[in-house]
Amino acid sequence: MGEKPPKFIKKEDLLYEAQTALSIYEYLTDNMDHMNGRFLGKDYATLQIFFEIFNVDDLKEEILGLIKIIDYRVIKFYSDKLAQQAQVTANGKGRSKEGSTRGTR
Repeated sequence: MGEKPPKFIKKEDLLYEAQTALSIYEYLTDNMDHMNGRFLGKDYATLQIFFEIFNVDDLKEEILGLIKIIDYRVIKFYSDKLAQQAQVTANGKGRSKEGSTRGTR
């Protein structure tokens, strides 16, 4: 997606399962609504391949659960950001650079 949400903790400080989930998540392809610029989440089609590459067959359920949580949070982050940008744009429409000139000549 180009930019990433802010990082508050280091990946190496997390449990192995969380580190692996984050690593796999970063490799998954983004699903985008290009008409509206909205991030729709990750494409899980290649997830099985990454489970095999990372050799985590015994932890699939846990890692999938963590990936879904990460995906939800990232979707929410970008949705909120897009909503804020839309609000700023909506608030700025109809105003000149010097402010509103309604009722003045």
